[in-house]
Amino acid sequence: DIKIADLTFGDFLKSALDDIHVYVTSSVEFVKEESTLYDVKLIMDNNRYCEDVFLTKNGKKEEPVTGWITNDKILENTKV
Repeated sequence: DIKIADLTFGDFLKSALDDIHVYVTSSVEFVKEESTLYDVKLIMDNNRYCEDVFLTKNGKKEEPVTGWITNDKILENTKV
């Protein structure tokens, strides 16, 4: 009896569905600011859910984000 328009992002995060939980908890990664695009590509290649990688000073998710690399940015920079 729930309308989709009434659902919030919080509802999405609380979902009991394993697929949603895994996607939400695995869809982003964090790396050090000195990381290369190749480092990021390896992370994305080894995590089928990851399409976004955030840069922080020491690669910890608790730190302020200083950069953001998307899967599209990787594709743009790997064209031959």
